[in-house]
Amino acid sequence: MTVDHLCCFFSVGVFLLYTRLFIGMYMVYQSPHVLFASTTTFATATRLIDCAKDRLPLIDWGKIETCLQKSVVYSVRNGRVPYMDIVPTAFVINRLDNNSIFLTSKYHSMDTESQALVVIHECAHIGLGAVDLAYVWENKFQILTEGEHLANADSYSYKVWEKCGNPHSSLY
Repeated sequence: MTVDHLCCFFSVGVFLLYTRLFIGMYMVYQSPHVLFASTTTFATATRLIDCAKDRLPLIDWGKIETCLQKSVVYSVRNGRVPYMDIVPTAFVINRLDNNSIFLTSKYHSMDTESQALVVIHECAHIGLGAVDLAYVWENKFQILTEGEHLANADSYSYKVWEKCGNPHSSLY
């Protein structure tokens, strides 16, 4: 193969990759969607955040609260979830879109409080720029430093559940 053939082969590969990504994103955004504030789960999420503001006043909950009010939630069929090894409960694409939360069938099978906690987790990504360092069910969650917890999305939903959630429910 010559250099010209390799260059052409590489260009076609990049084109196909971008085409696949574009089509995947297009399909996600074609999913049914509504403003989260118009859902029945919004009242529960708002109640939990109001409680967190009282019980955890050192954390600035305002950006998560704003996200809850302004985000659009998309109900994504499992076959439309883009390029993930497993189907997540929910996800955001915060590098491209700070107003959308994508929910899967796993989310829709949860009780209302668990749904609210999932959206709070996703709003920690959107509003605070938090990342997924560890999830509450992982062993490494317990050994995160205070700084790492402040950068970890699941730490926010865990704190809300711990201080304000139903004591008889499980997180997610």
